[in-house]
Amino acid sequence: MNHVVFGSRGEPRRAWLAPALLASIVLCAAPARADHAADQAQAEALYEKGRMLLKEDKAEEAYAKLLESQKLEPASGTLFLLAECHRRAGRIASQWLALRQVLSVADREQRPERVAEAKRRIAEIEKDLPYLNIRLGPAAAAIPGLVVERDGDVVKGGFGDEAPVDPGKHKITVRARGYRTAVLDVDLALREHESVDVPVLVADPSSSDATKPAGTGAPLAEPPRESGSVGRTVGVVIGGLGLGGLAVGALFSGLARQNQDEAKKACPTSPAAPCLSPVGQEYNAKALQQADVATVSISLGAGFVGLGALLFAFSPRLAPKPATTGATAPRVALTSVSPVVSPSGGGLWVGAAF
Repeated sequence: MNHVVFGSRGEPRRAWLAPALLASIVLCAAPARADHAADQAQAEALYEKGRMLLKEDKAEEAYAKLLESQKLEPASGTLFLLAECHRRAGRIASQWLALRQVLSVADREQRPERVAEAKRRIAEIEKDLPYLNIRLGPAAAAIPGLVVERDGDVVKGGFGDEAPVDPGKHKITVRARGYRTAVLDVDLALREHESVDVPVLVADPSSSDATKPAGTGAPLAEPPRESGSVGRTVGVVIGGLGLGGLAVGALFSGLARQNQDEAKKACPTSPAAPCLSPVGQEYNAKALQQADVATVSISLGAGFVGLGALLFAFSPRLAPKPATTGATAPRVALTSVSPVVSPSGGGLWVGAAF
């Protein structure tokens, strides 16, 4: 059987860009082009190294170089050589898969001769492919968190459908938290079709995830803590807002008194007489503004504290729920309430954790 070893990796270069377009690309995408050019150069060097190793009949060493080249710069020529490495190592299904990839890449590169060659080789080896069918029954599928692996790779789908595999030994691993792991060994020859049923796993009593019956001396799960209702949580948050409002009110009340004292110093006249000093008038205006903020903050704060206390006192507590393996209910907790002060006003910063 003769197999062609291609000398070039991919599509030949074409000079079809107009000078103006080329100049704009160079100006706008020079860093990206430089990185791509570096990847191309590295990929070409790895390709040549892999091709020489393959000529020296060092298929496994060649495969490592060619695979790195393909990751940097995908090309149909590299895929052909990867398929050849698989053929020499007896990995017929891996060879088949690489040739299937050649079809799409070579078509994108507009290399019809490579498409034709890939189809010829696929037709030549398809009749010899071994097939493995991993079947997943309802009982096994019902196990929470079930993971099925074939030779260390997770099987994500296709249960019940045959898939081509390389000839030789394969290991099927079935695992789930709280259950004993099951391992199945399968050995396939060329043209052989084999089916494997995923077993129903057995609970592992030594696992911390397994259910522990009472009275066996095994440590019991921590009983669920009683949780408050949403109304009680809202009451805590509103009460915290109220306390923050009282703090802001007290702060602005103190600032108002300070500015009022400064206004009196700037206008040492009778309280009934108007203040004619610009500095005194400015201090007096600030004092009035801060007094208004203090009045509103204290009023709202007191109202919020009262409302929060009522909600907390009269909202029913939720009954404890049985322990489950699912997600726990969300919790809301007030983490901080801080006043925010500016020359023209103030407010509250509230932090909560959900």
